[in-house]
Amino acid sequence: MTHHTHKRRRSLGGRVLLAASACLLLGPGPVPAQNQPSPQEQELRRQLEIERAERKALTYQADMRKAAQLAEAEEWSPLATLLNQYRPAAGEADSRSWEWHFLDSLARKKQLVDRQELVLQGPTEGIHQLAWSGSGDRLAAVGDDGSAVIWDVNTAKELRRLGGRVCFISLDQAGRRITLSAENGTVTLWDTDKGPARRFFGPIKGLSNYRQPAFSPDGRRLALAVERTVAAIYDATTGR
Repeated sequence: MTHHTHKRRRSLGGRVLLAASACLLLGPGPVPAQNQPSPQEQELRRQLEIERAERKALTYQADMRKAAQLAEAEEWSPLATLLNQYRPAAGEADSRSWEWHFLDSLARKKQLVDRQELVLQGPTEGIHQLAWSGSGDRLAAVGDDGSAVIWDVNTAKELRRLGGRVCFISLDQAGRRITLSAENGTVTLWDTDKGPARRFFGPIKGLSNYRQPAFSPDGRRLALAVERTVAAIYDATTGR
């Protein structure tokens, strides 16, 4: 091996050592201290978070005032849209307070009312019987207080309210006449709109009281339950 060959190898080895030293000096090494936030930066970030939360709270309060105005104006669709913006997603913090829940209950209550075709004010102590006319235009109710109420369901108008300790009620096909069965065992026939009783049916001697009246489909006859196994049928016009 010649002298020049040894010299060339020593030169190559020196270059490799120099390159390795450069890699060590220029490599990633430990994270410089300037990449970590200083105490001043940490405090600044904390202040920014506080300001952000305060702005969010102010925006919420302003939106709730606007929501209250929408509820007062009965603008239910915009109200629901505004409230829905504050519904938290899964895992998200809930920023809603009592006023949101109150306004949301108003909106949901309105939705329930809208689903009903009609709302009628019945007897004050509850209802234990309802009866439709054959035409479906009129509805009657008997209350626990013994009163009877008749409505025109097309207009939601109350046509008549009668007392007398009523137990059962029925309407004819057209909804123009009603029969009321009372606690004293009598049945009376009335016009649904106005006027005094048109016909009176008293108890049959030796039998129990009349109850549960029912018109025939043509409205010409009236059936009354008497005892458990007896039914009396009358001409609704003449009472015979």
